[in-house]
Amino acid sequence: MRSTLFSMSFLFVMGLGTLAQATQTYTYYMDADADGLGDPEESFTCNTTEDPWCPQGDESVDIAQADGGSVSYVLNADDPEPECASNDTDICGVCAGQGPVVYYRDSDEDGLGNPNSSLPPICSLSEVFYITYPSGFSQAYVPNADDDDPYCIPGGRDECGICGGDNSSCAGCDGVPNSGLELDACGVCGGEGVPEGACDCAGNIEDSCGVCGGPGPLTYYSDYDQDGLGYGASTTLTRCPISEPSYEYGVVYYMLGETLVAIYPSPMSTTLHWVLNADDPEATCASNDTDVCGVCAGEGIPEGACDCVGSVEDMCGVCGGNNSCLGCDGVPNSGALVDACGTCGGSGPLTFYADLDLDGLGDPAHPASQLCPEDLDYLEEHSISWVSNSDDVDPLCAT
Repeated sequence: MRSTLFSMSFLFVMGLGTLAQATQTYTYYMDADADGLGDPEESFTCNTTEDPWCPQGDESVDIAQADGGSVSYVLNADDPEPECASNDTDICGVCAGQGPVVYYRDSDEDGLGNPNSSLPPICSLSEVFYITYPSGFSQAYVPNADDDDPYCIPGGRDECGICGGDNSSCAGCDGVPNSGLELDACGVCGGEGVPEGACDCAGNIEDSCGVCGGPGPLTYYSDYDQDGLGYGASTTLTRCPISEPSYEYGVVYYMLGETLVAIYPSPMSTTLHWVLNADDPEATCASNDTDVCGVCAGEGIPEGACDCVGSVEDMCGVCGGNNSCLGCDGVPNSGALVDACGTCGGSGPLTFYADLDLDGLGDPAHPASQLCPEDLDYLEEHSISWVSNSDDVDPLCAT
């Protein structure tokens, strides 16, 4: 400011001695910027006769101000720039200023400007100022071009060079940035992958069927009753396993679950099922519960019967028998037979001797042919006596 406030009522301390004989007039000029040069537009004049407080020609004097401070006054009016001690105010009106300043874009707002993106020189003393674009976006600008990484704050890049990164983008499988280690085909970090000559990470080799670590051709057993169990005593089929339907030598093969189905061509036109086990106890019975009558899932011998056709046991204990053990007396296993005379349990025809003298003794000289008892009855009816012994020593004399 060009106006100067100061108090004219100050105590001017005089040194010892007498006042000069002649009146001296002095004009003092304000030296607001304390550069030893006075402002030709701000001054006061005093003389030693009328103004006892007037300085005695001192080169400079400090005049107290109403605000408690003081302003220096000098005896010259040589200050070209009263408010600039260095007298070199730039075109921006800044004392000892550097003139218009180039501001650089600070995209990452780290206080450092991008040397490749700046505004035309402007008069500004701000450490940072913002330009707000029509879109509402505000961009910071700073008066330096010291940002060697314009889009990332200092120390903001990870070891992979990613601003705000977490070192994961260049980390190896070991988690160490830039280690260069990768997972091999076996999932081992930094590993060597599948061993040479092997077909997988476990070191297996390819079998003759082209399957890595496979067992080679498999032995299949026929599953006649399609119960999932193969019959070990039947014909076997040895071949490589399949995953897709195939056509080989006229036979169509396909997998049905774990069962290999084979459709054979005419004239057989047969479909057979083959499985990898030989556990079927009954090849033609899916339920594996053939009954005593040979019927799969059958109910066995009918209740009350003694065999599968419904026969019953005869009196001789023979299933479906005809009671052949009965004797002629109707008793099982009695052995009684009808003899030649038609008598049950009889001894059959006997040799009888004539008892001429009726003494109960037969004449050995007169035997009769084998006779049955009923024959004797006939002879006795005709007065002929016959006995079954030949003990008569005198056939004609009873005594």
